[in-house]
Amino acid sequence: MESPSATAHRRLVRWQELLLASSLLIFWSLPTNQDVNVTNVDAREGDDAILLLIGAPSIVIGYSWFVGSSAGIESLVIGSYLAMSRTTMSGPKNNSRHVICHNGSLLFRKTTKEDTGFYTVQVVVRASQFEIETGQLRVFSDLPTPTLQTGKTNPVEDKDVLQLECLPLTPNTTYRFLFNNQTHPMTSSWSNTLRLDPVVRNDSGTYECENGNPLGTHRSNSITLNVLYGPDRPIITPYDSEYNLGDNISLKCSAVSNPPAQISWIVNGKTHENTAEIFVPKITAKDGGPYMCRAHNPATGTNKSRIREIKVISPPSSSLGLIIGIVIGVLVGLAAIAALVYWQFGTQVKGMVASLLSRFLQG
Repeated sequence: MESPSATAHRRLVRWQELLLASSLLIFWSLPTNQDVNVTNVDAREGDDAILLLIGAPSIVIGYSWFVGSSAGIESLVIGSYLAMSRTTMSGPKNNSRHVICHNGSLLFRKTTKEDTGFYTVQVVVRASQFEIETGQLRVFSDLPTPTLQTGKTNPVEDKDVLQLECLPLTPNTTYRFLFNNQTHPMTSSWSNTLRLDPVVRNDSGTYECENGNPLGTHRSNSITLNVLYGPDRPIITPYDSEYNLGDNISLKCSAVSNPPAQISWIVNGKTHENTAEIFVPKITAKDGGPYMCRAHNPATGTNKSRIREIKVISPPSSSLGLIIGIVIGVLVGLAAIAALVYWQFGTQVKGMVASLLSRFLQG
């Protein structure tokens, strides 16, 4: 009876002989023009997967599969299939889960992540013709639902640096960050972090992340960032700076801020707290001067202010009218006096003028 070791040795010799024959064919002959391809495959860990050989002739001598992207290396042989005898022989890289099918495809049973890589098939068509093609198998595991984490949800503008992390970090996984349900422009497919350096007010909104591989994608929990900022420099309305005596002054102050700023006024050395509007009825000359509005954001610790210089003037229409009235009255009085004098003394004046003129002519 033949021993098991002898049988194993005989099988080893047979696939080595086939490999030697194939190597000689590679050396002495040229590739065919046959359009032979191997499909690339993405598989779930634990599932079966097959590197499908497409376009091989219906009649061939056999097939040999190798680990890697080249053929003819004895130590990398998975196995060979002889078409005429329908015999399969295993090589050094066969792990009992590899099966070479009759059509030359390579089957993987219950794939593991270690199966990921390139595999090359050598198709021997006949003594003077062969084909060599390489395919890729990628094995992935199902991804967990990611968790989005960050250090702060109420950062301060231009002060804080924020980093959002999509966890866990897993190999061969792509990542995507979403901002208000749109892809964030700073997303990097292979990075599970998003860095905001520094944070600005437009970063306020809802954030999520996704992890993915060829088996599918998963979306994380959402985080809402509320960026604290301001106040910006206040605005005082209306923009008038000159008022007449007796007018009413009403000034409003506002400032862009998150949270809303606390507004106060300082007028003539007196502070008016927590009021956005200042009102002064029937102003007098002493109500002129600087009106300061101050905006304070307790969350950012920032203060901004603006000053409006108010000038109180007298109405020009009342004094000018009085002067014009007096001038007109004086002129009318003078005209009346002149008319009366002329009426009473007009004849005498004419006689005196005529007498003087006659004397002048006679002389």
